[in-house]
Amino acid sequence: MEIALELIQQLAKDERVMWVVGGGNVVSENNSKGIKEPEYSEGYLTVEADNWHFHVPLDKVTGIQFVEAESHGDLLSYYVRFSGDNEETMLRG
Repeated sequence: MEIALELIQQLAKDERVMWVVGGGNVVSENNSKGIKEPEYSEGYLTVEADNWHFHVPLDKVTGIQFVEAESHGDLLSYYVRFSGDNEETMLRG
């Protein structure tokens, strides 16, 4: 999914982005301190920062949503949600 590649590359240019990996019972929340240019190889996009990294199988991304959500009371959050089979959240940024 070429648009997923382009969106993640654009999000990685902003060190204010919080990356949330997963969406089930366990998620990992990661800041963008020291984020590097994502690298694409053999179907996977690797996103890496100072003390974390993750791999996204781009062929498994079946949906992309732009979301506005309330969090922590009246605070609004804006993020891009990447989902896979059965609308499972894979990644938010």
